[in-house]
Amino acid sequence: MKKKILVISPYNPFTPILSAAARTLHYRIRNLAAMAEVTLLTFTGSGGQEKNTALEFGVTGHFIPHPRRHDEDRPTGLTKLLRIVAGRLEAFDNISALVSALASALPDILRDRRFDLIHIDDVIIAPIVRHLPQDTRKLLFFHNLMTLQYRSHVRTKKEIHKKIAASVEHLWIHRFEADVMKNFPTIVVLTDVERRKASTISPTTRVVQIPLEVDLEEYQPSPEPADVRRITLSGTMSYEPNHEGALHFIKEILPGIRSRFDDAKFFVVGKSPREELLRFHDGQVVITGEVESIQDYLKRSGMVVAPILSGGGMRMKILEAFALSKAVVSTSLGAEGIEYTDGENILIADTPGAFADRVCSLLENPGECARLGQNARRLMEEHYAVPLVWARWRKVYREFGIP
Repeated sequence: MKKKILVISPYNPFTPILSAAARTLHYRIRNLAAMAEVTLLTFTGSGGQEKNTALEFGVTGHFIPHPRRHDEDRPTGLTKLLRIVAGRLEAFDNISALVSALASALPDILRDRRFDLIHIDDVIIAPIVRHLPQDTRKLLFFHNLMTLQYRSHVRTKKEIHKKIAASVEHLWIHRFEADVMKNFPTIVVLTDVERRKASTISPTTRVVQIPLEVDLEEYQPSPEPADVRRITLSGTMSYEPNHEGALHFIKEILPGIRSRFDDAKFFVVGKSPREELLRFHDGQVVITGEVESIQDYLKRSGMVVAPILSGGGMRMKILEAFALSKAVVSTSLGAEGIEYTDGENILIADTPGAFADRVCSLLENPGECARLGQNARRLMEEHYAVPLVWARWRKVYREFGIP
């Protein structure tokens, strides 16, 4: 008889358009369903066909409405600072809303079924552990160690009051994650940097590092020639590090590129761009919003950039570009967690001038784009293909008695 696993996630892996977090869950749950009886609790997505799609994978899906955000109520200025000092973080409000919504569906799921393992997919819903049977084994996966993400926010703030506010937020997030980890004997993180940090936050917790993965059958390089003057950044633009990175590229890096290549075009591809970013949309800067296929945009691009200044975890956007044999220029932080070699399969630059120079070096030499892209694809085949990463996940599940 197959073991029974309950997966609880804020990311819906069966919607037509998958975010980076949803995509990696899609890969994992697809493999998990082949060896266990999987029940999924998540939020409804676009398309309305997720339950049928889940059944095609052999997954019993429970899809509930996503809690509404009240962005218009966001405090600013002194009010925001006082709320942060008191520990009333916007992140905590979001976590509470997500957990409350998901927990409302648990009584029906748990009433008639006992699970061998409950897999909680991301720290932003980790407090749901309070609503789960104490005697059931549990595993927590971090899509992002928030402590590192918020610490990087402190470094990017220039105004003293914003730096103080970010520092206090970091302390509250650190405390939150330390409290969360106490509830889980084993957690999984994406990068070795996160593994080391999590081990210091909670020394009694076993921390396993497993990277992101990409289905290389799905992500195949295009035989069609790309537009060598087309530069692309992809990702969910409501996510602060992506928004910040896009603005940084447009304001600080792109002028240096345009001074040498005035026909270069910059594409920002991803859903929920903010008004501040949309104002830059013109013939040379294209802000697409949500698109049906990010792959299509990446394939048509001469190169992909990741000018990331803050955040944590791994960047699926870089792995997807690698899989499509695209040359990538990134900051060190943007490529963190990836086993890259600068100059062999990626170009790394951490100042606006250096970043512009490295982009221009590729614009001058399309053959170098091809070389970097081929090496990047080989790196994916050797380290980040789905079967390789799944073997590491399967080892963890076996330790929980899942064959």
